[in-house]
Amino acid sequence: MRQLKVAACGLLALIFCSTLVFYTSLNQVDREQGKQFFFQAGTFKVSLSCVVSGQEKHPLVFYEDAMEQITVSRMVDVQRQNHLKNQCRIMNLSNDLNSVLRDQEFLSHVIVDEEHKLLYCYVPKVACTNWKRVLMVLMQKTNVTKVLDITASLAHSQNMFMKLINYTTPEVEHMLKTYTKFTFVRHPLERLLSAYRNKLQQNYESSRYFKQRYGRLIVRLYRPNASPEALEKGDDVSFQEFASYVSDTQLRPNEHWQPAAELCRPCAVNYDVIGKYESLKQDADFVLSHVSRDVRFPELPKPSMTNASLKSTLDALPELLLERLQQIYEADFRLFDYQPAL
Repeated sequence: MRQLKVAACGLLALIFCSTLVFYTSLNQVDREQGKQFFFQAGTFKVSLSCVVSGQEKHPLVFYEDAMEQITVSRMVDVQRQNHLKNQCRIMNLSNDLNSVLRDQEFLSHVIVDEEHKLLYCYVPKVACTNWKRVLMVLMQKTNVTKVLDITASLAHSQNMFMKLINYTTPEVEHMLKTYTKFTFVRHPLERLLSAYRNKLQQNYESSRYFKQRYGRLIVRLYRPNASPEALEKGDDVSFQEFASYVSDTQLRPNEHWQPAAELCRPCAVNYDVIGKYESLKQDADFVLSHVSRDVRFPELPKPSMTNASLKSTLDALPELLLERLQQIYEADFRLFDYQPAL
C-alpha cells in the first residue's frame, strides 16, 4: 500500500511539474484565461485544476482509467502548442487578438456550439466534412444516428451552423477566451494533392463546379495551345498545371488549398487542441470524450494516398515550382511541425 501511495504521489508530482512548466510559459492572456485554457469539463480539467486553481481536488482513483491518456495524449497537445508559439515568435507572426476580431474570413470559418462551448475552425481537406457531420449529431441538428449516413451536401449547407461571424464582437471575444477551441491540420502538400484529386479529377457535384470555375481558367492560363474541348470542359487539368495556378500569388486562393495558418490564425488564437490528420481518430475522440459519452468520430477507410505516392507526384514537379509551393505553405510547415521534404 505504501508503495502504491508513493507511486501515485510521484505521478501527481510529474503532472504538477509538467503543468507548472507549461503554465508559466504562457503569456499574460493565457494566464488570465486560467482553467479555460484546458477543457471546460472532463477528466483533464478536473485532474489539473487542483494544480492550476487549487480547487476541485478529487481522489486519484476516480481518474485511474484516464491517467494514461492525460500523461500521453495531452502532453502531445502541450508539445504542439509550445512548438507553435515558438515558431510564431521566430516568424514574427501577429498574435494580436484584435486583428482576429476584424478578420471576416477567420470569423466565417469557426463553427460555434454554444451548448457544449466548442469552437471549431475547419480546414477543408482535413476531415472537415466528417467533423461537420459529427457536430450535427452532437448538436442534435439531425435525426440520423449514424454519422456517415449524413450527406456531404447537407453537412456543408450554408445555414447549418452558427459561425463566429454571426455574433457581436464582444460575444466573439468572450467565446475565444472561454470556449474550448480546436482545429485539425495536415501536411500542406498532401492536403494540396487531396484538393486536386477531389475537386478536379473526380465527378462529384462540387467537382463539376470546380472544373467549370477553376479547371477552365487553369487550362487557359497555363496550357499553351489548349484544345477547344479542354478550354470548354476544364476536366483534364494536370497536377503541375494546378500547382502552377496555386503558386501564382496574384490569384486569390480558394479555401480548399488556402494555407491553414491564414484560415485559422493559430498565432493569435490560443487553440486548446490542434489535431492532426495523421492521428485523426485519436485526436478527434479526445475532443469528443469531454462533451459526449455517445458521439464518436467515425472509423474511416485507410487513405489511398501514401507518402510514397505523394513523393512520386511531387518529384515530377519542376524544382522551382516545388520551391514556390514550399514558400506559400511555409507557415503551415513550420507552425504545425511538418517537413517540406518527404
